[in-house]
Amino acid sequence: MAGEFTSEQYAKFSALCAEKAARAERASRLRREREARSGRPLSDSERQHRQVLKLNELAELPPVADPERRERCRLDLAEFCRTYAAKFLDHLPGENMIREIVRPLQESILRTGAMDLFEAPRGIGKTALIILAIAWALSYGHRKYVVLVSATGKLAVKNLKNALYVMTRSSVYVADFPEVALPILALEGKWQKAATQTYRGKLTDLEWRADHVKLATIAGEDGIEFPASGGIIYSVGVGGAIRGLNDAGVRPDMVFLDDIQKRKDAKSPSLSAELESFVKQDVMGLFSHSNPKTMLMAITPICEGDFASLISDKERNPGWRHHIIPLVKSWPDEALVTEWLELWREDMAVDDGALTRSTAFYRKHRKEFAAAQLLDDRIGAMGEVDAFHHVLLLMAPDREAFDAEYQMKVREEGEGVQVTAGVVKHNLTGVAEFELPDYCTDLVAFCDVNIQKESGMRYTVLAVGPGRTAAVVHYGKYPRVGRLFPEDTPEANRDALIAAAVVTVGRMLSGQRVTRTDGSAVCEPCLFRTRGGKQLKPYAIWFDGGNWTRAVSRATYLLKSVYHVGPVVAWSLGRNWKQFKDLNHVDKQERGDHLYRATSRNGRHYIIQTDYWREIAQSSFLAPAGTNGSCGLWGDDPVRHDQYALELTAERLVAKFRNPAKEMEWEWVQKSKLNHYLDTLTGAFACASKYGLYEASVRTIDRALLASGPAVANVPGEQPAPVARGVVYRPRAPRFKYSFKLRKQK
Repeated sequence: MAGEFTSEQYAKFSALCAEKAARAERASRLRREREARSGRPLSDSERQHRQVLKLNELAELPPVADPERRERCRLDLAEFCRTYAAKFLDHLPGENMIREIVRPLQESILRTGAMDLFEAPRGIGKTALIILAIAWALSYGHRKYVVLVSATGKLAVKNLKNALYVMTRSSVYVADFPEVALPILALEGKWQKAATQTYRGKLTDLEWRADHVKLATIAGEDGIEFPASGGIIYSVGVGGAIRGLNDAGVRPDMVFLDDIQKRKDAKSPSLSAELESFVKQDVMGLFSHSNPKTMLMAITPICEGDFASLISDKERNPGWRHHIIPLVKSWPDEALVTEWLELWREDMAVDDGALTRSTAFYRKHRKEFAAAQLLDDRIGAMGEVDAFHHVLLLMAPDREAFDAEYQMKVREEGEGVQVTAGVVKHNLTGVAEFELPDYCTDLVAFCDVNIQKESGMRYTVLAVGPGRTAAVVHYGKYPRVGRLFPEDTPEANRDALIAAAVVTVGRMLSGQRVTRTDGSAVCEPCLFRTRGGKQLKPYAIWFDGGNWTRAVSRATYLLKSVYHVGPVVAWSLGRNWKQFKDLNHVDKQERGDHLYRATSRNGRHYIIQTDYWREIAQSSFLAPAGTNGSCGLWGDDPVRHDQYALELTAERLVAKFRNPAKEMEWEWVQKSKLNHYLDTLTGAFACASKYGLYEASVRTIDRALLASGPAVANVPGEQPAPVARGVVYRPRAPRFKYSFKLRKQK
């Protein structure tokens, strides 16, 4: 009959039911025995919790894949990086990196009571090395409680994730450290599972939070816990909860401070001092009295007086051991680097920006550049020749920033005006090139004649107006690429070529198209205009004669029918006057500040006290464009003025004082030899002062004249020059009644 059990099937079913009943009876008996031992029956929640523990039970850990490899890295941080961190680093540290950073870092971790400060360049992976050092210290039990302090809370969370990444994403590490990696991997990204994770029936005490991770506590076959058991990484930002860190009586035994200084706080003395106090009080107070403190700090200096300079001051903080690690240990010939920089700037001036000339020059002189010694010889990007070529490309946009970020050399504050390239290029007028702002009424120009290497002839056109206002409306170089004449040009022909270049630039600035005899254009004219559209040409053009005063004098004679044109000799009064001993006499210039007129065998020319006018030219960029005493650059894009701003800040004033002869002297520090545009702007300000268009001396300003028109200095003994509102008054140069001769010092 269908559906009925056969005798054989019935026997099997009866046996199965009997077995099931026996299992139920056995389970009930065991439960009763447990309840009897505990003295009370288990609740449903307790039984459920025990079931969860069974589900979160770790499988039996596999043996170490390569004990010899693991043991080889126990006391060798560099070998640990090479073996387990290939996926974490862009490239493994080279010998120089190991010697300068990895070895000192390893010694500091193994030595109790260490306080080491590492000033290292940006971009070399010092944060990655710190995280690897933490993973190494915890994996082998060198340290049990490590605190990682970052600049912000977000960076702290990111650094903690990177530490877990090292411990879980390297297959070699997982194979050799299963007691560290597998409990974390078993969580499957769910940190809630950590509270119920067990191994061999015991809780692993694994903790995983946003701000800290506590490694699992696991014992081996012999019952002895692994060295990494219970290791803690606590990551926190500056200003976070850091006081009173304690885990079941265990206090931190090592602290890493990773670039805790913010750029916006570096220039504030109060904030820098507050950060120093945070390190001295909050951080140093983390350790117990029984264990010596071990503190490691990696930092990059930003400016003078910042937190990096305070913490590295031996008088303020004598306990720190200072490690200064520059990117470039030694440089090749400075002249070679300067020439490459000139070619790089010419390449950047081209619209396509292809670095053809500078790269070809580097390849040609690669053996000479190879004399440089770098911290890491394997840096560089695609398209770069080698590591030092990469360094030059980092340095080219801003030498001062490169020195601070990569060479650990910050700008020292002096008594003089501190003007940076960033300040200069961001002080913009918002007016188009070749166009005068509303507050400017006149134009002057100054040209600097250079025959060295690829300098050419630099020029600056300066617009000036009432209230000591000024604006750079145009600047450039002639020729645009290359030098004035080939290097092998005979001496007899150089005067003629320089004179021709002076005439060409003078006519170009006047708006005249300069052409060859065959009709082809040599250069386009510079057409200046007011906001109303009226064309305007410079009132005066001066040329720096330098060593070519005779050639410049002959050329300017051809332009005098149109301009007030003349050669100028730069003179630093009180120090370098002996180089002008060939002057017959010098007349004290009544109109014009710190400006003199002289006569020599090359004719009559002017002498500028460049120290004074260089300070005026640089300090004018500290005032917002359009305000009294200010100077701004044309346009609204600061990127276009990178090169100009670099050359304007190539020299820095550090001190002003009076010498024993009661003469004022200026002390300058030359950061770069590329200061041609600084010379042109300095000369342009002096030129404007000569013709009464700009008054730099605040004490001699007639405020009534400032209210009605451009500032015009008064000649002693004469009535003030009348100035009508909105009218540019150009008085005749007065007769000079006073003269003196230069006397040789005994």
